[in-house]
Amino acid sequence: MLQRDEVHDAALRGHTVTISEVKAAPDLRNATVYCTALGGQGTQEAVAALNKAAPRIQSVLGNKISTKFTPRLTFKADTSFDEAQKIETLLAEQPETDLGD
Repeated sequence: MLQRDEVHDAALRGHTVTISEVKAAPDLRNATVYCTALGGQGTQEAVAALNKAAPRIQSVLGNKISTKFTPRLTFKADTSFDEAQKIETLLAEQPETDLGD
C-alpha cells in the first residue's frame, strides 16, 4: 500500500517509509509496526499519518490475509537505526587497543 501510494495523507507525500519490523501479539489481535522515514527526517509525521490511516490499512490487510482476526495496527518509530549509528560512532571514536598475543 505504501509503495503504490494508496495511503493518502499530506504528511506522507515526499517521504519514503521503511517498515523494518512487525511484532504481532500471540493471539494476532494486535500488531506493532516499526517504521522510519528514509533519512530519518519526518519519521514522527509519517508515524502519525500511518496511525491515522491504520483502520484503512487494516481493512485492506483483512481482505488479503486469511486469519480469524485482522490485527489492530499500531505504528511506532523505529529507533534501532539511530541506536546502531550511535554505537558505530562510539566504536569509531575508541582508540585501537593491542590485545597482545
